[in-house]
Amino acid sequence: MPAPRVFISSTYYNLRHVREIIRDFIISLGYEPVLSEYSEVLYRPGDSVQNSCLEEIKHCDMFVLIIGQRYGSLFPKDTLSITHREYLEASSNNIPIFAFVDRDVYADFKIWQKNQHIDSIKYIAVHENEIFKFIDDIMSKAVDNALIPYGSISDLLNHLRKQWAAMFKLYAFVQEREKAETDRKDVEISANSLDAQKRLPIFLHQLEIIGVQSPNVSDILNHPTFVSLIDEKSQSIHELETDLHIQFTNRTSNLGKNILATLEEDYSSLRKLNKEELEVLFGSIRR
Repeated sequence: MPAPRVFISSTYYNLRHVREIIRDFIISLGYEPVLSEYSEVLYRPGDSVQNSCLEEIKHCDMFVLIIGQRYGSLFPKDTLSITHREYLEASSNNIPIFAFVDRDVYADFKIWQKNQHIDSIKYIAVHENEIFKFIDDIMSKAVDNALIPYGSISDLLNHLRKQWAAMFKLYAFVQEREKAETDRKDVEISANSLDAQKRLPIFLHQLEIIGVQSPNVSDILNHPTFVSLIDEKSQSIHELETDLHIQFTNRTSNLGKNILATLEEDYSSLRKLNKEELEVLFGSIRR
């Protein structure tokens, strides 16, 4: 059974214990963790490890980012770290991102925001100041900009548990709502079809009266009367071009118009059906 694939992105040496605990948590939920150190990334022949990780992200369903005290190694031929580049890859592919930052690092970041023009400041928790720019890049984005400070691994896991439960509820609710809407439309179509099926023999009989003898499906679909009936531009039965004049004691009557006028309500139900539905109805009546 397919399971959600969750990519874990962080620096390795200072956060390897966190990565391992998150991996176990993901497995306990029945999800599939993707971590490079567990051979869960396909290292593509002829390509770098870093590019293979970026490619693997495209095939994941969620992305967990953990920012600790280190910015990490730079991506080959780049000014950004590997972790930073992985975050941008997930964001560009519209993968749901769950980003966390060490609480002490976040406290240093708040100080840096107010004093970033001063290069001489030494921060307690952070080893490389580039990490502040990474955090700032995340928080300044219009989307995927949630960054959760955590003080313990349990804080991190509890947040993931709540967020993923909420996602499941949202998905289930949306699916249920879409199904209810589809069922409602199906009921409407069925009702319209049943209504039309009752009225269609009358319609066929009237076509025979006004000049179409034993009409088949093609005759009806192409008959000017019917074309006008299913044309949304025809607002009234009196606009139809169906003429059958008879003369009786010096009086002329348009029998075709009279017939259609008396059956306007019956014909209106046919406008709600498309041609495929009408084909089915015609076939059932002719059998």
